[in-house]
Amino acid sequence: MVANFRCTEIKNEAIESVNSLINELKVNAEKAIIVNFLEKCTTIVKTAQEYFDSNANQYQGAVFMKVHDELQEQLYQSLYLSFSAQLKIIKQQVFDKFDISIRNINKKDSVNDIFITQTNQMLKAMLHEFEETSKKLILEGSAWAN
Repeated sequence: MVANFRCTEIKNEAIESVNSLINELKVNAEKAIIVNFLEKCTTIVKTAQEYFDSNANQYQGAVFMKVHDELQEQLYQSLYLSFSAQLKIIKQQVFDKFDISIRNINKKDSVNDIFITQTNQMLKAMLHEFEETSKKLILEGSAWAN
């Protein structure tokens, strides 16, 4: 019981130690694409986990691991808001790119089969770009890929 209490306290301290980084990332993620987003998320998670590991490793193994997993899940949930904000920006960028591509199709082609072929190719390319860019943001171990 004492181990559970202390591990939970240390977990809360670990989260508090990275809270400002999480909040800063969220604010920046809502404004623009963060080039090193995954690196920042990984650093936040590792910093909190290292704090927890170094301060709680003497407690019972099962309790330690249970609270360690809780810490990781809480961090992933907190960082998900930033991840979601980045996805929204990527989606908008891809949509804008698609819109420009559609507008650049030759007007005479818009009334025949070339239009359908070109738009389908563009759509596939834009969806692929969205998927590939999004994959680069996914934090290993999180459920963000689902």
